[in-house]
Amino acid sequence: MRGETVAPTSRPDTGEGVRPWDPGRSPLEHAEHGGAGANDGGERGFTPPGATSQSGANGEDMSSGGTATLTGTRRATDLRVVGKAERKVDAVKLVTGKPAFVDDIDLRELLHARLLTSPHAHALIRDIDASEARALPGVHAVLTHKDVPRIPYTTAGQSWPEPGPHDQYCLDTTVRFVGDRVAAVAAETPEIAEQALSLIKVDYEVLPAILDSRRAIEPGAQRIHPEPESYRIYDAARNIAAHIHAEVGDVERGFAESDLVVEKEYIVPQVQQTPIENHIVITYWDEDDRLVVR
Repeated sequence: MRGETVAPTSRPDTGEGVRPWDPGRSPLEHAEHGGAGANDGGERGFTPPGATSQSGANGEDMSSGGTATLTGTRRATDLRVVGKAERKVDAVKLVTGKPAFVDDIDLRELLHARLLTSPHAHALIRDIDASEARALPGVHAVLTHKDVPRIPYTTAGQSWPEPGPHDQYCLDTTVRFVGDRVAAVAAETPEIAEQALSLIKVDYEVLPAILDSRRAIEPGAQRIHPEPESYRIYDAARNIAAHIHAEVGDVERGFAESDLVVEKEYIVPQVQQTPIENHIVITYWDEDDRLVVR
């Protein structure tokens, strides 16, 4: 019957932990007290209304996946993690002040790196002069896009079937957001590194910035990645980085047989975990000439 949820046939409380279906209780509560068992004398598990499952003779789940089955004999108190307090792996180090952060590590002859970032949302770097920064005493290295190979890579975390566009570069000739990387400095102290950044001269050609995702896909919109080296961009001309279309079952039939169809556009913002320590890394060569990154 479409549009309705039909509860399983209720059973009286037998005193053995099995209680009748109550729409006011959650599936987990039903699982805690035992759900509607099988009629073969064995406890086969409980499936909430709207879900389906297949169980073997011994109660194991034989479904093909995608459907959760809660066993009637399993209580929340039996679970190893769910519903229990877990100790943080680094909790002791954090509260006792042990070296838990990169900033706590002090290596001999350690250099401090700083980044020069873009003040513009979208701009072309027409020229960059780092000669004064390189001449500053205590500066060991200054890198710009002229000093690093132009190899595209992806920052997207997902893999197949959509591995994400390879449209990022270590240091690029174009900046695409306020704070984008322009140059990097390594010096003997943080103060010298900051001073070196102030000596780098950059000539920007400011480009139109697109601040609305709907405007970004309009015909004729400013292209964010016109460079030929980038690849796996779904539609670079319309600034669409990636696209996934997914269907499960007969979608059109499901719409046709539904009493109500709700369509909506959802926008998911970027997520920042706000760690106690900012993004930071320390690297060094160990005694076996291996590069260690921590």
